[in-house]
Amino acid sequence: MKTTKWFEAVLVGGLLVCGGCKPKAPQVPPQVATMQSLQQAFASGTPEQQAAIQNAYMGIRYGQYVNTLSALDKLSSDPSITETQKTLINNMIEQLKATMATNPPAR
Repeated sequence: MKTTKWFEAVLVGGLLVCGGCKPKAPQVPPQVATMQSLQQAFASGTPEQQAAIQNAYMGIRYGQYVNTLSALDKLSSDPSITETQKTLINNMIEQLKATMATNPPAR
């Protein structure tokens, strides 16, 4: 009888402790969300524009923010981009600068 109550107490305690443990959904960094918007905005862009977006994406993916800023700066100076595209590029540049200020790149 005592063993049964002890077992039930341990079982209930284990369920209470483990019941609140839920894995947290991974948060998408703001640069990734903005990068997806940029990729959509330049889906019908020129091959040079798409290459610059791809270079920027790879820079974000591997934490090479200086390369990303360079690619975005080159892209922002393109006279054929729309105002919406330019706004997205500027938003991404600001996000990268904020990220670099809080988490400087490794050397």
